[in-house]
Amino acid sequence: MKKHESKKNSRRWVIRAMVTFLVVLALLTFFSNTIMNATIPLVVTSTATRGNLAFTNSATGQVVSDSEIKVKGLEGRTVSEVLHTNYDQVQAGDVIVTLLPVEDMSDLETLESDLRTAQRNLEYARRAPSHANTFITETQAVRTAERNLAQAQADINSAATRDEAIAAARATLSANQAAAAALTTQVAAATASVEAIQLQIEACYARLAVIDGTAVVTPVPGMYCKLDPDPSDTTPEPTGEPLEEVVADPTPEPTGDPTPAPTADPTPTTEPTVAPTTEPTVTPTVTPVPAVPTSAIPTNNSNDRTAILNQIAQLQQQLVEAQNRLAGYSAQLTAANEAVTAATTAITTAEALPSSYAAQDALVDAQAALDAANLALSDARINAGINADKAQDSIEDYERQIETLTAKVNKKRAELEQTEIVAPADGYLYNVGVSEGDKLTAEGLVFSIVPQDSTYSVSFTFPTTVVQNMQPGQEFSSSNYYWINKIVITSIKPDPQNPRESRIVKCSVSSDYGLMPGESITVTADRSNATYDHVVAASAVSEDNSGKFVYVVIRSSGPLGDRYVVRRVTVNVEETSGAFVAISGEGLDNAMVVTRSEQPLHNGDRVRLEDYSGDSN
Repeated sequence: MKKHESKKNSRRWVIRAMVTFLVVLALLTFFSNTIMNATIPLVVTSTATRGNLAFTNSATGQVVSDSEIKVKGLEGRTVSEVLHTNYDQVQAGDVIVTLLPVEDMSDLETLESDLRTAQRNLEYARRAPSHANTFITETQAVRTAERNLAQAQADINSAATRDEAIAAARATLSANQAAAAALTTQVAAATASVEAIQLQIEACYARLAVIDGTAVVTPVPGMYCKLDPDPSDTTPEPTGEPLEEVVADPTPEPTGDPTPAPTADPTPTTEPTVAPTTEPTVTPTVTPVPAVPTSAIPTNNSNDRTAILNQIAQLQQQLVEAQNRLAGYSAQLTAANEAVTAATTAITTAEALPSSYAAQDALVDAQAALDAANLALSDARINAGINADKAQDSIEDYERQIETLTAKVNKKRAELEQTEIVAPADGYLYNVGVSEGDKLTAEGLVFSIVPQDSTYSVSFTFPTTVVQNMQPGQEFSSSNYYWINKIVITSIKPDPQNPRESRIVKCSVSSDYGLMPGESITVTADRSNATYDHVVAASAVSEDNSGKFVYVVIRSSGPLGDRYVVRRVTVNVEETSGAFVAISGEGLDNAMVVTRSEQPLHNGDRVRLEDYSGDSN
């Protein structure tokens, strides 16, 4: 019994649960289809299907005057009155606009101040000193560097033979030192020989004075006069002792017994022990001793006197030879000493030379210094040229500035004095864009004058594919405009905004009734039709910075019914024909494309579809 009641209770709970679920589902479905749908955008869709488009290739442009004269304003001036309006016929010189007098002259004063400043600057620039640069410092630096480089090259060459030069100088020094020592001995011996001969000559002259009776013989140490032997003379040879001192007698008497002369040998006793390398070539000047006239010798002493004179002549000849030898030895000694000095200097110089490595480094440094000096000289010349050019450029800049400011001052002064703006030519007014009280600007358009004989043109923009069959001289139909005679193509060129896909077709327009600048003209190039894969309403295509696109509706089913969301698809518009366009893009085959929405849409938004039968999904 209890078990049966338990099963019955369980069945009731299941039934209640099912009923509750159905009620909740019904409520959710009702909420989804009523209250919630009120917040979802409602859209109208159409299916992108294959279709045929018939279209015309037409374009619209505005008429412009080819000889329109544009009159611009005067900076800062205020319009007092506008005397004419658009399309009024005027003649050159007619007053179109009057201006209020100028009270603020600050603009003119500023320009005049700038002009005075520029004139002063030009005067200062012309008066600036200009000294020709001779580049003495840089040139001297280059010369010094060249000398240092030459010296470094010589040093490196000398360093390569340094050891050989020292050895050669030492050999020369050794040889000349030995020769100088020997020559010193020879010079001393030759000097002694000369002195001995001179003593003998003096002794002979003293002996001669005794014979002549002009003096008393006085013994003089070291002075002898050796006479040639006389066969009739039995007087013994001198013993070599010094002569006795003789006291001069005012009235000498001949003694008839002459005192024998000293026996000194007139030939030098010392000869050079080292033969000179070169024969002496110096002949010293010897002052001869005056010979005593033979008539002055007493008869009884004539033989002695003659012998003494002969001896003096022999001694003088020997003296000349001895002096020649002395001079030769002295010259050789001087040369040897000079060679010793030169060799010593050469050794000192060679030992002071740098090593080969140091000389190479010095050569590199000297070359670098020369390159730097040449570069400095080149830079100095370039900079001098630049400075000269800058000075000249400054003068020219000031001259141009003065020219410009002068023109501005004259123009500003004329503008400030101007109280009217007149028509520059005959014609009719167009684009009158000012009114009383307006402030004018230099670039602002005040009005335009269209001359009576002006020609007119209009420019149309066509797709490149349409223009392929057009050419200059071709006419467009003007049947829609009765006042136009002809519309003739004058030029075709790429559109600067879209040079690949678009062309600008410029046409001349003629009319017997007159044309008005600014009026619009539409022309048709041709008519055609074609079949496309995806044709939709033109309102389905939107465009933003990313390009053209459409919204495709995606349908999904669930427990609460169908759900619709939109997906953005980028498309290309292939052709347009009134209310329809042919598009291409991804996933467009038989797609539901949104053609109208009551709210702005975004990619992924949920939407409701418009139900023309009165039911909402």
